[in-house]
Amino acid sequence: MRTYVGDQEVATASEFAELACAFEVESFHEFIEELLFGRPGESSPARAARLQAARDILADLEEESPELAAYAVRLLGPAPLVRRRMLRRQAWLEAAA
Repeated sequence: MRTYVGDQEVATASEFAELACAFEVESFHEFIEELLFGRPGESSPARAARLQAARDILADLEEESPELAAYAVRLLGPAPLVRRRMLRRQAWLEAAA
């Protein structure tokens, strides 16, 4: 069975995603990372524009799929940080036991 996206035949799953999404799958992760976290030395106007674009993308996602948008927001939310000192102490206690 052959799979087509538009008029192009697809050979692999990554090729399908690339054609369907209109961008290279490998660069998508880099794009999202840069969109959310920016670049070192970013100017204030560039940061404001980048964050507005991220908000617009999430708003569009909310319209298309509220479930996916909620998942994306959870992924972007704060995560608990574990202090290194606590990890070292825990490792030391486990080694001593």
